[in-house]
Amino acid sequence: MLICFYKAYEKNCFDTVKCPVSKAEIEFYLSMMLPAYRFTLLNQKNRVHIGDLVPSLHLLIMQYEEIAKKDEKKKKFCELLISNVKKQFEHELNSAVYAAAAVLNVSKLYLWYQRPIAKATVNLGLSSLVNLVVEFNKKKEQNNPNSSSSAKNTSTQKSVAADEAFNQFYQSIELDQVEISQKEFSIENLVEREREFFVNILKNHNFTNKTRYDEFWFGKRKELPHLYNLCLMLYNIPSSSAYVERFFSICGVVNRKRAGNMRESCFFKK
Repeated sequence: MLICFYKAYEKNCFDTVKCPVSKAEIEFYLSMMLPAYRFTLLNQKNRVHIGDLVPSLHLLIMQYEEIAKKDEKKKKFCELLISNVKKQFEHELNSAVYAAAAVLNVSKLYLWYQRPIAKATVNLGLSSLVNLVVEFNKKKEQNNPNSSSSAKNTSTQKSVAADEAFNQFYQSIELDQVEISQKEFSIENLVEREREFFVNILKNHNFTNKTRYDEFWFGKRKELPHLYNLCLMLYNIPSSSAYVERFFSICGVVNRKRAGNMRESCFFKK
């Protein structure tokens, strides 16, 4: 709307009818809304996932804080914009899932990780990694009960054959003296070790604008398998529904009522 009024001023459309807002005021509000406009465009791109949302929100807030420090006239409006951004994205800024996705997104860490505004998000994200991996694994098992049961069946069949072979060996050993701690090999402890390893990477590694999260996590998939699988799940979640809505709109244009019997190859070509 502001752009429409600005273009109308450029074309001298307000010579006969007086506009209630001056051209200088429109230019002022356009300059103030530019960071928010860029933020909106960024989160509508196809490859932007939830790991990009919280860092971009922090950068947006920091931009308005810098503007408020430099210009006293814009301070009040900047404070209003910051409060509205925090209110609008309250769930995302306080969500453990979004915080973990932001921390694991190593390609954006150089922009915000060491800033004071990022401290709460970093602490929340790192402390939530273990619980997130456990919860995702539980839901995965609930959604695929057949795969877990089949895996158990195959493992029991193998174990029956193995028991007969190892019976003689186990009889010669006093099992009471062997203490095997199952907790040591639980998923919670395994993820906790991966979390500590990742924290050491954050402290010692120098992330730059050339760091790519996909290359980083693919290289660490053997050392950090649980966190790697968590990244695969999180980074397949888009930050907004804009891309999905565009995709459905394209499908609706291609697959019309009169083209209901279209072949699959023709559909993909279109």
